[in-house]
Amino acid sequence: MISYHDFRQKFLDFFQSNGHKIISSASLIPENDPTVLFTTAGMHPLVPYLLGEKHPEGARLTNAQKCLRTDDIDEVGDRWHLTFFEMLGNWSLGYQGGEVKDNDPYWKKESIEWSWEFLTDKKWLGLDPQKIFVSVFAGDEIAPRDDEAAKIWQEVFARAGVEAKVGEGERIGLYGRAKNWWGPAGQTGPCGPDTEIFYDTGKEHDSKFGDKCHQNCDCGRFAEIWNNVFMQYAKTFDGDCIEMTFKNVDTGMGLERVLAIINSKSSVFETEGFLPIIRKIEELSGKNYATDFETTKAMRIIADHLRAAVFILGDERGVVPSNIEQGYILRRLIRRAIRFGYQLGVKKDFTPEIARLVMQIFGKFYPELEKNQDRIWHELSAEEKKFSQTLAAGLKKIEIMVRKIHRLENVLTQFNDGDFDDDDDRQFIQSILKDQWLASGDFLRRMLELKDKVEIKRLVDEFVKFFKISGSFVFDLYTQEGFPPEMIKEVMLSVERPVMKFETIKLPLELDWEGFDKLFKEHRDISRSGAEQKFKGGLADTSADVAKLHTATHLLQAALRQVLGAGVAQKGSNITFERLRFDFSYPKKMTVEQVKQVEDLVNGAIKEDLPVKCEEMTVEEARKNGAIGLFTAKYGERVRVYTVGNDKYFSREICGGPHALRTGELGSFKIIKEEASSAGVRRVKAILE
Repeated sequence: MISYHDFRQKFLDFFQSNGHKIISSASLIPENDPTVLFTTAGMHPLVPYLLGEKHPEGARLTNAQKCLRTDDIDEVGDRWHLTFFEMLGNWSLGYQGGEVKDNDPYWKKESIEWSWEFLTDKKWLGLDPQKIFVSVFAGDEIAPRDDEAAKIWQEVFARAGVEAKVGEGERIGLYGRAKNWWGPAGQTGPCGPDTEIFYDTGKEHDSKFGDKCHQNCDCGRFAEIWNNVFMQYAKTFDGDCIEMTFKNVDTGMGLERVLAIINSKSSVFETEGFLPIIRKIEELSGKNYATDFETTKAMRIIADHLRAAVFILGDERGVVPSNIEQGYILRRLIRRAIRFGYQLGVKKDFTPEIARLVMQIFGKFYPELEKNQDRIWHELSAEEKKFSQTLAAGLKKIEIMVRKIHRLENVLTQFNDGDFDDDDDRQFIQSILKDQWLASGDFLRRMLELKDKVEIKRLVDEFVKFFKISGSFVFDLYTQEGFPPEMIKEVMLSVERPVMKFETIKLPLELDWEGFDKLFKEHRDISRSGAEQKFKGGLADTSADVAKLHTATHLLQAALRQVLGAGVAQKGSNITFERLRFDFSYPKKMTVEQVKQVEDLVNGAIKEDLPVKCEEMTVEEARKNGAIGLFTAKYGERVRVYTVGNDKYFSREICGGPHALRTGELGSFKIIKEEASSAGVRRVKAILE
């Protein structure tokens, strides 16, 4: 049995003893790569050096890299999938052929032999050589079979007394480009074959996955533990692969996954990097991890997501929760963890407690966690407090709707059986028709009008076939409560349906996403309609970016009035694709402290993710409701009033649009300049980051 931290250290020590320099983990947030939000692999920060740039630490490198992937977030909760993980890797940069000397770049022979030594030598991991299986590139019309790697593996196995044939289903398996080829990262560039190393778990092969088991069989017998990539070729624009003069080796081993496999654990969550967190969740929930599948899954999701959140918040380039880019991913991870906490019955501030454990487990190796602990605890606590209110309100509405669906199922069963004559049930259906959460209500309306049992039965079948929860229900939960649409879907899939008295009719909990998208577009179009004329001189256009900046001017004006006084009034504005400019009445230059106060107020409103609501009313009604506007201007009989916030609103203005749906969409607000515009008028220029 090997511990989490011992495993990581053994890997680094091994490659250091073989001439590799240990380099620190790069930030989780890539510095100069707009194509990805997070560092997804160990090679990611090393791309410039894999392309030929000289690394300051030399040609042989090794490290444990912080990584985060969210492509498979819906799979988290099974035995193996994680969002945050550590990737152990070693690299050789710039091999040009010939004899390999100390500290020189190396090629396939050294890479394969060192992998074998680390895995099987008793000084290191001491795995049984008989349990090691590998795969190599089978070749195709673009690149030949990797016989070089296959021959090296045969020699390695032979020295250990293990027979190793090459071929399909053999110990050295052959696979095509989909399994044993890497790259290029773009349309052109370095690429090449790889060799993957597998561990035989001893699980019996299931014939439903094929007659013969092999390395990439889905039965679960073989688990991939290491991947060695040989960047041997350069892909050209015409699709050819040309042998490169300078070649690289890039290897990757998922620490958590391999640790679980070699320690004979059933999942990554049974390793010491997760077990203390799982035990704390058991304590907070009063439930046992192994109670049932749903409980186990919920605890795994909480442990994974909060561990990931701690590493994002604690990163040296750490971000905070928001509704854009990395901040959106962070917010989604935290909120999913909170929701599953609710599912387990944990309804108190628990995220800081989990964070404290994560820092205890990983803080020694990643000191940035302790360094940034105040930020971690503050942001987790604030997000949990805010979202708990949102979650409670949203779940209540969903629960009410589910109860109505349950009753509707019973009513439809009676319809289907031809014995429906209950006035209460008819009134219930009439009330359903008035609600906004049901799509395809026409079927119900026609049922009430029919007497023919055969026709009623046909309509029941049609209704069940096309039943969906309307897009308006999803839209209202998002715009009114701030309940994320993707989370609504998750909640609907996991909601427990009551035991039914009648079993004939069962309605699906499916959502009308097309209806949601339509309402979203309609809201946007309404917000933007007429803006081209009303704001012709002030807006570049009515695009999403301009709409966000325009919404920010509302927040800015409200913040200015809070800091400088109610005498502040708009004197003009101009918005481009990149910045906003806002002129306002004020007799003197703002102080540095005042500028900071205004920024903080605006960013506070953004962080609260407040709804932006539009209502039509008369000018007099607008004035009575506290809306500000240019009341000297000639308005029409009715005006649009945009309110940012709920009952205790942050801003309320007469305006023609366009606007964002919620403040959380804006990002981060920053004043870049405060200056005089004219006598008694100041000018602020600001951006959204």
